[in-house]
Amino acid sequence: MHSCPWSRPGGRYTGGMNVYIQNLSREMGKLGIATDIFTCSHQGDEPCGLSGPSSNVRLIHIGACGSASEAGHAEYAGSLAQAVDSYRREMGLRYDLIHSHYWLSGLAGNRLKELWQVPHISMFHTLGALKNGSPLGTVEPASRISHERLIINSCDRVIASTPVEKSEMVNRYGAPADKISVIPCGVDLSLFRPLNRQAARAACGLPEKKTLLFVGRPDPIKGLENLLQAASMPGKEGDFQLLVIGCDNRYMGGWWQGSSRHGPDDIRERVIFAGPVEHEKMYLYYNAADLCVIPSYYESFCLTALESVACGTPVLATPVGEIPEISRLSNLCKTIPDNSPISLARHIGIFLKGNGQDIDRSWSTLSNHYGWDSIARRITREYEDICRTPVTAAKAATQIIY
Repeated sequence: MHSCPWSRPGGRYTGGMNVYIQNLSREMGKLGIATDIFTCSHQGDEPCGLSGPSSNVRLIHIGACGSASEAGHAEYAGSLAQAVDSYRREMGLRYDLIHSHYWLSGLAGNRLKELWQVPHISMFHTLGALKNGSPLGTVEPASRISHERLIINSCDRVIASTPVEKSEMVNRYGAPADKISVIPCGVDLSLFRPLNRQAARAACGLPEKKTLLFVGRPDPIKGLENLLQAASMPGKEGDFQLLVIGCDNRYMGGWWQGSSRHGPDDIRERVIFAGPVEHEKMYLYYNAADLCVIPSYYESFCLTALESVACGTPVLATPVGEIPEISRLSNLCKTIPDNSPISLARHIGIFLKGNGQDIDRSWSTLSNHYGWDSIARRITREYEDICRTPVTAAKAATQIIY
């Protein structure tokens, strides 16, 4: 509702959820499940930034959704539902299942569930109560949390991406535990794969030196400012560069202009702001890096860690989202207790000294758990199970993803 799934990642409202919807719908298409994805039109009628949907998948733009703010968007849930139903009637379609993504689309999904009398499965990707509980002190409006509670308790099934997310839904939102299934996000192993590091750096136009990588949209909850401060501290460990994907130095504002005051080194000489990068090209940047640093205060899942590990690039991350489980399954992923600049600098310095030579770069132990084909089969079983309920006896042959 607030962005098209085929918009370029790296904007304020584009990121892991876009990647999730693209990959899930593609894999569902391979399994013979037809998917219509309803989304708002792009601002200024600009075209989709990524390659279009695949077999059995249609992307349907249905116009603007009103206010640019999330609070304003919520008022347009009824209009969105009405537009989707109008399209359905005009095309003579019958949908067997609604699968909504994020709380804004969940509001429209609830209305369509009542109108069509078909099951509604919801996935939130981020939860307001969890963001508010982060050390950053993010303040999501009470209206968002009340809407999330309404969706969780009125839809037929909820997909949580981590056990922590399920636990929080039960404890903070009063959700029945038996209606929540935990299925992680996936990674495209045909795209994210190990390459020669020097060749990857050359393809990205990067100097040949030790490289730290940050990937994230311009949001304080990603912890970029802490990492920039940390990167100015371990200069004694040798020459290195910090590559920032997803935002540029304008996002840092006044802090960036005065950054030389924050440490013995001028951080501006170490940092390369690459801005947004097409998802299909991100594997080059992961492979070009010696270490991917994830200093987030909160992540609902953290797809960045999976993509980095799939490329054989070590990860240093706070224990957010799926990070503890990835760390358990692969010693490529190391967790640190907090994202303070001092803590980040110390652990980065340890890595730069050791060069990461003791790390096993095998991805085989994770492929069965996080490969998109495996994730799609698990989601399909949820569809088939929920469509056997009294709401509808039809098999899930067609679904909607917002």
